[in-house]
Amino acid sequence: MITWQKAILNRMNAGFVSLIIFPCIFLSAAITYGAPLNWCNSKAKALSIAQREGKIILLIAGRDICSKTNHMRNICETDIPVQTLIEQHFVPWYCDSDSSKEWYVYAQGLSVSFDLPLICCINPSNSSKFLDRSTGKQTATDFLDRLQSIINSQPKLHKNKR
Repeated sequence: MITWQKAILNRMNAGFVSLIIFPCIFLSAAITYGAPLNWCNSKAKALSIAQREGKIILLIAGRDICSKTNHMRNICETDIPVQTLIEQHFVPWYCDSDSSKEWYVYAQGLSVSFDLPLICCINPSNSSKFLDRSTGKQTATDFLDRLQSIINSQPKLHKNKR
């Protein structure tokens, strides 16, 4: 075979590999890291899981139609570093502020017109108080830093032995 023919075949093979292999890698990453978080829908469920697994509860209270609430839930679901940190150290609890009052205790002391969502980190061994509280929209980087500082400030939670 002539040298230029070999060069063309090599480029064609490389292109074929790129067309087949690279999409498979991206698809695999999306399947592995793109799975939605398993949000608890009640304080009791979040508390039970957090105590059993030795994790902190991450409460996001807001409205399904609120763009800021959806922005923060989207960060939790799609930003890989945030999602990974939540899966490792937190039990996510979403509370619809229109249909539940379970979040009220964590909003005490805020102005009447605070921005949604209400975001609280709660130690399951003292679930009537929050470790950290914020409201409104945050960037993924700021939220990740905030969650990391909460983890770093807490002694290791011990799993309940049954």
